[in-house]
Amino acid sequence: MPKSKIPHFTVDGAHYKSDDGMRLTDCCAVFSTYEDGMLCCKKCWREVEVGQGDGCEYYEKKPNPVAYHISLDGKPKEALRRFLDSLGD
Repeated sequence: MPKSKIPHFTVDGAHYKSDDGMRLTDCCAVFSTYEDGMLCCKKCWREVEVGQGDGCEYYEKKPNPVAYHISLDGKPKEALRRFLDSLGD
């Protein structure tokens, strides 16, 4: 798994942020940006496809969100609270 400071999970080689399921770059599991008209990884600057790290693609089925959002003190983090609240709608 790429060394990334962004908490993430991997499905079929694609990396997704743990809190909201946004897809990250396949190469480094980070965000991307446009440089000279090309979408590039913000870590290694390789060109990436649209959807990788730009906020256009999200994972719809997240793995057990509780496993990714419990703090060390055992209390749910804010992202988990928002997710659980959304289930009640």
